[in-house]
Amino acid sequence: MIRKPNIVMTGATGFLGSSLAASVLQQGGSVVAITRKDSNGERTRSAVHQASLGFGYSLSVEDEKRLFVIESSLEDLPKLDQCCLQYPDFTFWHCAADMRYNNIPIEESLSTNLIQSSKLYRYFATKPNCKRFYLVSTAYTAGFDVQDVKEEIHFHPRLINYYQISKWAAELSLALDCQRQPLPVTIFRPSIICGHDETGWHGKSRFGLYGVLGAIAVATKSESRSLALNIREDASPNFIPINRLVEHALLLDAEIDTQAQLEIVHSAAASNLLISEIEPLVRKLWDINILFTEPNDRRSERVNAAFASNLPFLNHFWRFEQTTLPRLLQDRYKPFHMSTEIMSFLIEKFYMPKMQPLAV
Repeated sequence: MIRKPNIVMTGATGFLGSSLAASVLQQGGSVVAITRKDSNGERTRSAVHQASLGFGYSLSVEDEKRLFVIESSLEDLPKLDQCCLQYPDFTFWHCAADMRYNNIPIEESLSTNLIQSSKLYRYFATKPNCKRFYLVSTAYTAGFDVQDVKEEIHFHPRLINYYQISKWAAELSLALDCQRQPLPVTIFRPSIICGHDETGWHGKSRFGLYGVLGAIAVATKSESRSLALNIREDASPNFIPINRLVEHALLLDAEIDTQAQLEIVHSAAASNLLISEIEPLVRKLWDINILFTEPNDRRSERVNAAFASNLPFLNHFWRFEQTTLPRLLQDRYKPFHMSTEIMSFLIEKFYMPKMQPLAV
């Protein structure tokens, strides 16, 4: 019998979290969403409902009855005791994160991404029916001194923003904690998450691919049809569609009995497109000619400034090891390969000049 997932989670209003919650409910499982500042649960329920529509289905009334929203803080975790008792077993998914890079005090980033993770782990480690703790981290905790990224803890990465630093610190903390506590840990590391490759839904994301596309899309409103971008033509950013990521997560969640005490999992595309392969798609769809060079006009400078914090991630090359998912899932693991057809579809669904308002 296939185990129906029961999960307790944070981050259910986010792009990834709402997608995961909707997919668990659609499979007949149950979700307890821990939220802040959502006392009646409407914001969470709306986000999960929108995610289900983005995935191409609508949750039934019975599905939505299996979504429980609990407003709680780290200071009030005993409030969760009752929800932990209603399932014979469940897994915890920590999807909430502060994704801001550097425009905040580092204490705020560490508080959300490190301290919150540690406190939640220690709380759920006291619950025997919590079978595994999943930390949604990022594949980029490897830093900028490597190209071949192993599915292992990185001990001396060169990191450039608070998000990377705090996620790396959370990984180290949990790797140490799970040696002393019985609750197993899986560190789930996505690459750059993009929209659904069958529906194009992207949850109005402003991160990664959509931060760059949003800046370029604004430039399409100008009379000038050329734009200079300080991006390498031979760069090859790794984009993983949200539906492929959630598929990996759910298949992984079903393997709680075969995972080791600490597992580190990359969820990434098996092959990528070069920037030089993406540019013709943008040119064809948006009628704008992109030159890969230093910007030398004010318009191009403004566009480059809009995604300057993402530029190092676009221009660096990483190869992400992906051996854990094939080992655990065997023939159920299907590698994802990004194609020009999928990328063109995602760009078209994001924005088409003169046909729809800018979705940013």
